[in-house]
Amino acid sequence: MQFSWGPLLKDVSRIDNNGLNQSNSLALKIQQQLAEGKYEDATQTWGDLEGVILDHSNDVDFYNFMLDTGNGVATSTTKTLKGVEKYLTYLSIKFSSTNGASAVDLDSFMNGPIREKLQIIPQNLTWGEQSDIVFYAMVGDFMKPRIKEVDELLTKGVNVTIYNGQVPVDQPCVSLQMVGSITRSPRTKDGSENWGYVEVRPKAHLFWWHYRSPYRVEDPSNPWPIILWLQGGPGASGVGFGNFLEIGPLDINLEPRNSTWLKKADLLFVDSPVGTGFSYVEDEKLAVKTDDESATDLTTLLKFLFNNDESLQKSPLYIFAESYGGKFAVTLGVSALKAIEAGELKLQLGGNNLFLLSRYTYALFH
Repeated sequence: MQFSWGPLLKDVSRIDNNGLNQSNSLALKIQQQLAEGKYEDATQTWGDLEGVILDHSNDVDFYNFMLDTGNGVATSTTKTLKGVEKYLTYLSIKFSSTNGASAVDLDSFMNGPIREKLQIIPQNLTWGEQSDIVFYAMVGDFMKPRIKEVDELLTKGVNVTIYNGQVPVDQPCVSLQMVGSITRSPRTKDGSENWGYVEVRPKAHLFWWHYRSPYRVEDPSNPWPIILWLQGGPGASGVGFGNFLEIGPLDINLEPRNSTWLKKADLLFVDSPVGTGFSYVEDEKLAVKTDDESATDLTTLLKFLFNNDESLQKSPLYIFAESYGGKFAVTLGVSALKAIEAGELKLQLGGNNLFLLSRYTYALFH
């Protein structure tokens, strides 16, 4: 998969021959490291590869190679950095660029009116766009492929659908036919929203936010679905990005989004893994180090939410994930199925489907 970057960008005149040769050389190095199981080394080399692409492409936007990150900022800021440090800096610049087009800064928005609305966020916790704590904790698992989990899901009859490229996540076109304690705030007065924390492990707390659709139709023969949205990164906030910049009911200016996916389903956003967004750990050593550990935490959260709510149990759950979230989705799918089969989790996967909105397919296939 890494090989596709250089030749593709060369074909569209985004990098020169020098950049192509360097990127191909690093791609070969990554392939060798993956073959040897040196996943952390492969992550560092992958970060170097991204740096080469940025340096030789006028800061190409990795989410859309027809665009630039902007005005040489990425290159000038990251030229002295190496490996994953370059990638994390790139994400920070990318997020800031995205927010710059909005009337309100996302950090200020989440730590201001949203925090005030939620009321249960710890005083010493500040929402952030990308958690470096989470990313660095998972650096040894970042490049580990998850083809085995995909095969396991397919064997059990679960469909794994991957939308690759520029995904129109702002369009309501979803294919829907196809150990701890819980802290919950009061619901909104109309019952359309509720949110809270689940202590999935001692001193490890996942934050979730559930929206009940105003378009909901009660039909026992065709139960109204619920979508679980998982953001990528790892360490990017689904409660922030997925909710207010992509598919939730309101945008960052608190204006209604005409294309919200609430028109097709209830929505459940989770800041995962712990340490992401409004989720937190009381000791950084408790941050997850693997996709499997993240899946275990998410399965624990689902047990608390669904096992104690008969109305949720009636709604088939569809798991949607973006970018690196694809790895979270397939590992969660395997973990959740095992819990369902063991009678520990009272939910049904909607139509046995996982949908991966993967603008970076490296998350699954190397």
